[in-house]
Order: sequence, then C-alpha cells, then structure tokens
Amino acid sequence: MRSNPETEPMQKGWRYEFAGILLVAVALLSIVSLYLAPPNELTPSTTGILGNILARSLTLLAGDGRYLMAVFFGVWGLIMILQRRWLGLSRKLYGFLALFLCVLTFLHMQLPLISVNFWEVALQGIGGGLIGAILTWFLVGVFGDLGSYIVLGSILILSILCITNQSLVTIVRKCGGGLVVFWQRFKESAEQFLFVPVEEES
Repeated sequence: MRSNPETEPMQKGWRYEFAGILLVAVALLSIVSLYLAPPNELTPSTTGILGNILARSLTLLAGDGRYLMAVFFGVWGLIMILQRRWLGLSRKLYGFLALFLCVLTFLHMQLPLISVNFWEVALQGIGGGLIGAILTWFLVGVFGDLGSYIVLGSILILSILCITNQSLVTIVRKCGGGLVVFWQRFKESAEQFLFVPVEEES
C-alpha cells in the first residue's frame, strides 16, 4: 500500500517536531538539574539520576559554560520545531559554535596554567571544562599566551561575521553610526540638564 504524497511531508515534519521537543526537554532538564543538583555528585534529586547525569556531563564538558551549552541545545530544538526540518550546520550555526568555543577557551585561559592542576580543574568543572582545557592546551602550546588571545580575537570576529552575515566594514560603520547618534543624544540631554534657562522676575 502506497503512502499518500500529501501526508508524507506531515509525517516528516512530525519527526522533526519530535526531535525538537526532545532537545528542548533535555535542555530544560539540564538547566533545572544544574540549578538544583550538585553537578559532580550523582545523588538523587528532584530531576533524578538522568538529570544528574546530564548536569555532570555538561559540567565536565563545558565547565562554567554549562548553562550556555544547555541553552544552545534548547534553541536548536526550538528552531527545529518552528521550521519543521533538520537544522544542519549552517553558516550561522558555525558562527554560534565558534563563539561558544571561544567563550570556553577564554574561561579556561583565565585560570593559572599550572601543569599539575591544569587538567584537574577541568575535570572538576571549573573554567571551560574539558573542551576549554583541550583548546587552551592547544592554543597556548602552539601560539603562546599572547598569540592565543590574538587567535581568539580573530575567531571571535569571524564568528560574529558568520552570525550577522555581514562584512566587517558594514558592522564597523553601523557601530560607528550608532555611537555617533548615542553621543549626540547624550550631549543634548546633558546640555538640557546642566543649562536650564532661568526666567527673570519682573
């Protein structure tokens, strides 16, 4: 028996909605678990063993960026529900992913890079977690401390370009124009506040 061509897109859309709802549920469970349960201890809590496993996994992988990782999955699921299609690695998603990795690396680079404690703090969910530790270890080993910040800054700019889908010149012009407008309004407000005209008594 052949399937109805009209109902086939609806069936595929239902699959994407189901996957999106599942991602959103995992994200919400992870956020609640991270808030309620100690992420490094698998103890029964309001969200159960599964919630603790999710919290521990996110903390181990992303460290202080664990909430961002959970939100990323939730947004991914919402987009799948709304668009009813599989959300692959598009240009914007690459940008968000690169931005997220930059944040994790930056969080880990703020820690004292002591060889004895470098990986231990990552396993404890401090800094950028294992992901941040691996990226920091690679960048510092190849480019050094100062070079790592330069590389991170370059990747950060590229990620913003991918997310906004605009050129660097356009973004700089818009930011410059926004600053000029802000300064003019601030100047006018300050002048009106400081130089209030006083009416002379007759």
